[in-house]
Amino acid sequence: MSTKVNFIEKMNVKIAPIANKIAKQRHLNAVSGGIMATIPLTILGSFLMILANPPVNDTILANNNIFTDMLQVWVDFSSKYYDILIAPFNMTMGIFSLIAAFTIAYQLSKSYKLPALSGAITSSVIFMLVAAPATMAVSSALIATGGDIATLPVANMMNMKFLGSEGLFTAIIISIATVEINRLCYIKKWSIKMPESVPPMIAEPFTALIPLLLNLIIIYGINAMLLINLEMGLPAAIMSVLTPSINAINNPITVILLAVFAMLLWVFGIHGTSVVSPLIMPLVVQASFTNAALVEAGQVAVFDPIFLWGFLSIGGAGCTLGLVFLMSRSKSKQLSTIGKIGIIPGLCGINEPIIFGAPIIYNPLLAIPFILAPVVCMLLGWLGYATGILTLPFIPVLSLLPIGISQFMGSLSIMNAIFPIFLIFVSGAIYYPFFRVYEKQLILSESKMEEESN
Repeated sequence: MSTKVNFIEKMNVKIAPIANKIAKQRHLNAVSGGIMATIPLTILGSFLMILANPPVNDTILANNNIFTDMLQVWVDFSSKYYDILIAPFNMTMGIFSLIAAFTIAYQLSKSYKLPALSGAITSSVIFMLVAAPATMAVSSALIATGGDIATLPVANMMNMKFLGSEGLFTAIIISIATVEINRLCYIKKWSIKMPESVPPMIAEPFTALIPLLLNLIIIYGINAMLLINLEMGLPAAIMSVLTPSINAINNPITVILLAVFAMLLWVFGIHGTSVVSPLIMPLVVQASFTNAALVEAGQVAVFDPIFLWGFLSIGGAGCTLGLVFLMSRSKSKQLSTIGKIGIIPGLCGINEPIIFGAPIIYNPLLAIPFILAPVVCMLLGWLGYATGILTLPFIPVLSLLPIGISQFMGSLSIMNAIFPIFLIFVSGAIYYPFFRVYEKQLILSESKMEEESN
């Protein structure tokens, strides 16, 4: 046991400084915080997506009863008013990258103690300029009428392709770049200074004028050169460069290895999920939104390896909900108390009370199943998607909801809601032998302390 403890301590000395630097890196924190700030909008879009797409099929509706009659009313309503119901989804999820360009720049500007609102507006404007510039075009709806194109009215239109999930990495890069240019102007004092008598509300827009102009020259200039020389804009160029790297990262084995790395960091007392999430979260968002667009277009959702990340945290990092239930019935006072406290948070995917209270950190006995359980759960999830037992998610759900509910909301599948409950028993079985050994140690220690106190 002491050898294992010494090994963990040595690894902690080597890994902890690196992991802490990554966790505190301001750009990664801005990306993570910016995307998390969009959660209310994604929840709104998700609910409207569910309302517009009832989780029923013809087989279910064939059973004539009161319940199916109610579902039929829902189906008829959603079919009749589909365009109205789906509009909020399109104007939240459909412009997710534009919103992210604002929120990420806002978070990064705030971390630099720069004018946050001004930085966020600059990022949004520059992103719109390169991702969806308005062009003169004829509406496809008018073309479908069969009229002569030459006689149809021309209007300003925007291509929304990169405003959704496909432009997320472009939004991340542009938001960081614009804030860094703003920061350079601030350091060099390249700004229009107004007299001190001018109120800040009026002075701040003038202060932002030169940074905005410099952002326009640099970023839009790069976009223009790419269009002239390569016939592709900045978003397309960024995706052509990043796609091979994303594909290399986003495969089932790599996703599972990233999960193992995150769990190892937790064992050393470092918030492993926070370290890895800036890399994972954009991939999760992009995959979910891609499937949402496919389903909305009447096509079939596709498997993305990043979906396996959802099986990492059944009850929190390390799939600890099975352990929580074991602890709640433990004869050890320490484990029993912590276990009972951790049940409700665990059902919502929050398990810090268990990680620090059991504890799992610096605990070789519980560290093994803490790493092993997520791997097994992710492999079972992979098998579930491969065999068709599980429905591929197509509704983005980024918030922490009680176990089963988020899985159902993401797929509108009852089986997806039941599967995490099955994984609780799987994780409990993995934790059980290690838990029993640890429990005996604590019971012995507690009995000795009682004897000494008496």
